[in-house]
Amino acid sequence: MFLFGIQIACQLTFTSIGNAPCSIIVAVVRKFVLLIPLIYILPGIGILGDRALDVYLAEPVADVIAVTFTAILFYFQFSKALKSLKK
Repeated sequence: MFLFGIQIACQLTFTSIGNAPCSIIVAVVRKFVLLIPLIYILPGIGILGDRALDVYLAEPVADVIAVTFTAILFYFQFSKALKSLKK
């Protein structure tokens, strides 16, 4: 829940600084680019040995990767926005 809160806060910040495309990219990456493929990949790998648990594991794995991606994108976009304000 904490990780998802970070991602939502960053998405709202992207929108508020006038960079809505980044907000949309973050949402799409989390649900479509990461979560859906992980639902199929993790049971095939068999990390926990139980295919159903591997499907449930896909959500937190996708969240951790998505928050990492979001934090990196946030750092660069927010820095860019701050520099444009200083000018």
